[in-house]
Amino acid sequence: MAKNKKDSDSEEQSQNTNIVFGERDSESDSLYMELSNTQTKELIEYGVEKNNETSRARRNNDDTLISSHKGSSPQGEANTLPTCVTLVQALNEAGENWSHPIDNTEKDDNVDCIAYDKDNNKKELHIQVVRAKSDKNFWRHLAKKGQIEQEVSINELLTDLKLSIEKKSEIPPPQRQHLVLALDATKLPVFIFDDVLKEYILRYGAWTHSLGFQSVWLVGPLSTNTKRLDIKSSL
Repeated sequence: MAKNKKDSDSEEQSQNTNIVFGERDSESDSLYMELSNTQTKELIEYGVEKNNETSRARRNNDDTLISSHKGSSPQGEANTLPTCVTLVQALNEAGENWSHPIDNTEKDDNVDCIAYDKDNNKKELHIQVVRAKSDKNFWRHLAKKGQIEQEVSINELLTDLKLSIEKKSEIPPPQRQHLVLALDATKLPVFIFDDVLKEYILRYGAWTHSLGFQSVWLVGPLSTNTKRLDIKSSL
């Protein structure tokens, strides 16, 4: 019996995708799921299960993405230190040598976490954390309902990132140059897709760089999907 086009397309998509499961470590009790195209390496879906919470993001064929989260809404600075830990891990994997970050949120000095150079404890890394999505209505809905699902465009995601960074541009310029800005997307993997990051850098990388922070990072669920944003596009 001949296959129709729909069956052939489904079979081809199945052959070109590869699903990978992995635990970060035994202590975190976390499961990470990644679905990608084996030929193009393009990310199709990403999911995290951790602390009885589930976060997922999936690409649609029309360049929109589905983002869903089931669990609690982070309260106050609750997710600040874990975000800094992931960022420091990413920096160290890139060749830097920082200690485990220390929570500094009790002090009103725009520094949420501090890490020290392991070879020179007089050298400090100051980190300020902001949510990648700062829309209060989003987080209120999650707090009230315990779950949320949205279809979003790349443009909407870029706007979210830019607005979050703009909030921190009120920090005095002299302090910014000694401050690493970390956008917390640890519970929102929809931001870690390559085309989102590439388009952000293309449109806003130079603007982000012009703000004068020491560096600006999008911090994903893992250090491997933590990426720098204040990069001037070569295009």
